[in-house]
Amino acid sequence: MERDLTAHPNPSYRRGHRRMRGDTVILAEILLFAGVVTVGLALWGLSLGYVTSQSTKLAQDYDKLVSQQRSFFIIEAASLQSNAVWVSNHGLNDVAVISCTIYPKTTPSPGIRHNVAGVIVRASDNTPTVLTGCERFPGPPPYVVEVWYIPAHLYNPQDPASNSMYALVARYEKG
Repeated sequence: MERDLTAHPNPSYRRGHRRMRGDTVILAEILLFAGVVTVGLALWGLSLGYVTSQSTKLAQDYDKLVSQQRSFFIIEAASLQSNAVWVSNHGLNDVAVISCTIYPKTTPSPGIRHNVAGVIVRASDNTPTVLTGCERFPGPPPYVVEVWYIPAHLYNPQDPASNSMYALVARYEKG
């Protein structure tokens, strides 16, 4: 009787070896599944963070725009001799005045000059507030009084550019 040298003396060795190979495939599938789930959860978390951040920014911008519409700022009178302007705020939000200019009607508006240092005009105040130191440009009458203002809670004295972005203007013609 000849002996087969390629066969292993223990016949269960091959079966056990196959079983170990099957365990490796299952382990690989579990690891792959765990990796896919981890990547999916990470992407979900990143996208949720981005959406939350963008919705918060959108809500803040919307609040700023609503604040602009809640002010009812009026130029009551102006004095060309003293360059003083009387203003009142009949709106719901306090406002900060950031610019006051008086210029001839025949010239274009000089725009925001940032020459008034954030004078606060209270909301629903029945007494006018006097703005002094308004910048006056030379020229023949009639004159235009232009006051730029921003809701007080949006006013930032260190960042004039952001103040300009949300500023509103009130004009008054003085003969």
